[in-house]
Amino acid sequence: MCSKKLYIEDRCILTQVYEANTFFSRLSGLFAVERLSVDQGLLLRPCSAVHTVLMRYAIAVIFLSPRNEILKIVREVKPYGFSSCNKAHAVVELLPQALPATVKPGNQVRVCV
Repeated sequence: MCSKKLYIEDRCILTQVYEANTFFSRLSGLFAVERLSVDQGLLLRPCSAVHTVLMRYAIAVIFLSPRNEILKIVREVKPYGFSSCNKAHAVVELLPQALPATVKPGNQVRVCV
């Protein structure tokens, strides 16, 4: 799996983003990852809901439109939690401390090699 970089409004937020775009890669999600580092994240596409059942740490979640515009931000989903956004086309999962306080709905997200 190739890692990519994630930019929000031209600011690099994550330097190692992995994309889960098949049924099985989305199903396994972050379960196999003991702990993310502050520069890592997971892009799930297509996706409009996430859960943290069996996870040992909290994550932040960014819900994206088909045009990669931020629709909703959940700054902390604790273990055994759930979050969704009906209009979302993709989701970025990352550590809460990796998400700058200035990021807000409407911001544009870009993922590239």
